[in-house]
Amino acid sequence: TIYAHQDAEDDALVGVKSTARLFGENSQYWVGGFYGANAILVALAIWLSLASPFVVIPFTLYTAHLFNQVRKLDITDGPQCLALFKANRTSGLLLVLTFLVGALV
Repeated sequence: TIYAHQDAEDDALVGVKSTARLFGENSQYWVGGFYGANAILVALAIWLSLASPFVVIPFTLYTAHLFNQVRKLDITDGPQCLALFKANRTSGLLLVLTFLVGALV
C-alpha cells in the first residue's frame, strides 16, 4: 500500500486497482492496523515459543520501526512513500534478528 501510493494517480488513469486506491485517505489507519495485527501475531509466536526474555529488545525495535513508518506516512509524498517502502528491508532484518535471538539465546 505504501509503495502503491507513489503512482496512485497513474493507476487511476489506467484502471489499475490497488490498495492505495481502495484505502485512499484512510491508508495510514489501514497500514497501522495491519502492522498492529502483525506485531500481535509475532508477539504471540514469541510467547508460544517460550523464547528468552532477551527477545523483547529486537522485537521492540521491530515494532517501533513499523509504527515509525506509519507515523511518517504522507500518501501525497511519492519519494517519501518509496523511502518508507525501502525501509521494510530494515523491518525484515529486525524481524529475523528477533527470531534469531529467540532461537539462540
